[in-house]
This record gives sequence, C-alpha cells and structure tokens, in this order.
Amino acid sequence: MKLTVGNKFNCTSKEVVFPIRINFETEAPQGLINVCANLRSDKVYEIPPTNGSTYTWGITGGLIKGGQGKGKVTVDWSESGEHELW
Repeated sequence: MKLTVGNKFNCTSKEVVFPIRINFETEAPQGLINVCANLRSDKVYEIPPTNGSTYTWGITGGLIKGGQGKGKVTVDWSESGEHELW
C-alpha cells in the first residue's frame, strides 16, 4: 500500500510504502480428533492467531459451542470416533 499526504498549500509528502502481508495458508487445528466417549465435551482447539484475522470453523460430527470467528473454539462431539474440524 502506498500513501502520499498533501496539505492545504498543495505540498505533498514523499510516497510512503506500507508492506502488507496476506497469509492464505493457515495452521491445522491443534487438539484431539479421535474422540473417546469420556472426552466428548468442552474440547478446545486452536491455531496460532494472526492479528486482524477472522476465522470460520467447520465441523462434522459435533457442535462448535463457542469461539466462532476466533483462533480458538470449544467443541462438543456428538459421539466417539474420528471427526473433522477445519
């Protein structure tokens, strides 16, 4: 991104360049995916946060209880076995 500033006397500043980094690759969620019967509720999954990012989580075989839009979610799995969280 480039920025040039002008004032009321039509003087302009030198062009300033601000680097912008866009990261299209995200980390894989950290946490249990193969779920035992006694470990189905309130499981926490997270990825390292990136400033200014909004996260959209998806799931099969469970319910996201909290944290949608953030880098950390809490999940209740509906049953034992392997599930997906992305």
